[in-house]
Order: sequence, then C-alpha cells, then structure tokens
Amino acid sequence: MIRFLALALMFSGPVQAQSVPEGSTVATILATALDECRAAHLTDPATLDIQPAAITWTDLDGDYEWDDAIVDFNHIFCSLGAIWQGTGGAPVHVIVDAASGAPGQVWSGGNWQVIRHGDYPVFVLSRHGIHCDATGSDPCVLAVTFANGRALIARAAAD
Repeated sequence: MIRFLALALMFSGPVQAQSVPEGSTVATILATALDECRAAHLTDPATLDIQPAAITWTDLDGDYEWDDAIVDFNHIFCSLGAIWQGTGGAPVHVIVDAASGAPGQVWSGGNWQVIRHGDYPVFVLSRHGIHCDATGSDPCVLAVTFANGRALIARAAAD
C-alpha cells in the first residue's frame, strides 16, 4: 500500500499521519471533511484533528485482506467546533475495498467493532435508540455483513 503522507501536510494542523492510499475512498472522505470544516468557518483558518482511532483498516468481506476501511468521525474533529458529532454519535463510514476508491456505506453511531461469526466478519455499531423504535438511551445495535461489495442487513420479520 502506498503511504500517502501528503495528506497529513494538506491539513496544516494537528493531524495523525495515517496510512491512506492516494485515490482511495478514505482519502476522498478526509478531503471532503476538510472542505466541510473550512466551509463552516470561512473567517478563521480551519484544520482537522484526526485521532489514531479515526481510520481502521480491516477485513469486512471475508477475503482475508485488510483492504476494507472504517472511517469514524467520533475521532475526527474540526478545529473550530464539533460539526459531525451529536447525541446519536457521528458518521461512521464503512468501505469494502477502500483502496480501489469503491463507495461505502455511512451510518451514524458511536462505538463499533468487527467480530467474527463463524467464517464471516460482522460490523457491529451502537446506535441511537430511535433506530430501534426506542428512546435515545435504550441500547440499539446495527449488525452488518458484506458480500459482493454490498452491505447485508437483516430485517425484522413481519408478524
């Protein structure tokens, strides 16, 4: 994987150097975030604070290659204010084959993890209770598997 260190220089602020391939979906997401940060504060210079937990390379599609990525905006901050975080968490981008520039999915949420269920990786995300027809403080999770570049989410059975 090509190290894209120019990305860190582009942000001209407190940024953790990440291994982000040039032209990847991750690089595009971070460039868009910087544009949003700057647009929110036209009169002041804006920078991004990208914490180490913001970008995770993993295997989501079960091909045993760490070419999928999770970009967690719970760990990415605009220097001049919180523009992505809220009571329901922040955007979490989940991208299969991220190095190729493939589009991903984005959900709002908080804590997440990738677990194995048998032979399959499963992305599990804590969400605001309203996503489970409950209140905000009620526990609610989204579990997603991936196949053929698609997110697969089980639906509740109709009673």
